[in-house]
Amino acid sequence: MGFVIGIVLCYQILYADVTNNIQAYATVKAIGYPDTYLSMVILQQALLLSVLGFVPASIFSYFLYKIAISVTGLIFKMSFHRIGFIFSMTVLMCVFSGLISVFKVQRCDPADVF
Repeated sequence: MGFVIGIVLCYQILYADVTNNIQAYATVKAIGYPDTYLSMVILQQALLLSVLGFVPASIFSYFLYKIAISVTGLIFKMSFHRIGFIFSMTVLMCVFSGLISVFKVQRCDPADVF
């Protein structure tokens, strides 16, 4: 469920960015750049969101693990395998959101925007 919510949140961020900059995307499209270039720009934004969101979240999670260990006395381990899996799922989630957001840019017509 968290994965789906993450996709929706990331999609909302990317969609708002695309909507706010639709004239810039239409201008780039009118100049002659292909849809694949615009798609790559949005996917780069999605990857940047995943990395910039993962770093502070993993640091915060590390401290939450320490608090949970001290309060409950249970042993929690944040292994590199778990970190790698969560990072790959975060990247997958953001890329999937980016692919959904790409459709708005591909559908925009420079003549309609201006």
